Amino acid sequence: MRNDRIEKLLARQRAIKDALREETRHAKVRKQKALFGAVKRTGLLDLNNDEIEAALQAYQTSLGDTGNDSETES
Repeated sequence: MRNDRIEKLLARQRAIKDALREETRHAKVRKQKALFGAVKRTGLLDLNNDEIEAALQAYQTSLGDTGNDSETES
């Protein structure tokens, strides 16, 4: 028999881990966008915003980052 307090603590721990994972993923995306922006400003990359988004999606796909990390852990 499980204790309600333990269940609440475990749920809180999972929520914190998920929030950290999501924040880490968002930080990666922000860094990637900043890098593309810097490259575009220097004139090394001549893409519009839609093309940059497509390039970011392709990059994330090539890394295998689908954003569904919660499904891989139990």
